[in-house]
Amino acid sequence: MARRNPMNPRYAKHTAPSGTTRKSAAAAKPKRSAGEAPVSKKGSSSGKPARSTMLHPPTPEYKKLRRVWWALLGGAMVFSTLSWWLWQNETWRSYGNYVLVAAYACLAFAIWLDFARLRPLRLKYNATGGKPAKAEKPAKAAADAGSPAADTKTDAADAADTSESTEKGSE
Repeated sequence: MARRNPMNPRYAKHTAPSGTTRKSAAAAKPKRSAGEAPVSKKGSSSGKPARSTMLHPPTPEYKKLRRVWWALLGGAMVFSTLSWWLWQNETWRSYGNYVLVAAYACLAFAIWLDFARLRPLRLKYNATGGKPAKAEKPAKAAADAGSPAADTKTDAADAADTSESTEKGSE
């Protein structure tokens, strides 16, 4: 098959770009059906909480651990800067290594805190749909267990279980 036009950039040698690409026919198709109103991406109020809320749950335990995490990172930065300053001084140079070890310890503990404590709290918060998990009140549970109504309920359940087991045994 012969070339149609040698001046066409598609056939030019040693020039960039070496070829052209065409858009697919799918790009020419409408993204919405006729008569449908366009949907704006900004400010979608689909009922989902904001992304920043999902990343940092507003629970008191999470906030406390997050403050400790920031303090550890800040301490690591302060210790590493201090170790650099100590290395500049000839008389204090040996202490710079110890201070740098303290900086690494702060950094390692901050990473452990993030993975072992903060991440499970975030996952639990996201699993409950952005609502903090409800903890049972121990005083109420203890009061229910000691109430006479609770005792009669459990006694009736125990009696039903024993009567079922004796019926099964006699058959």
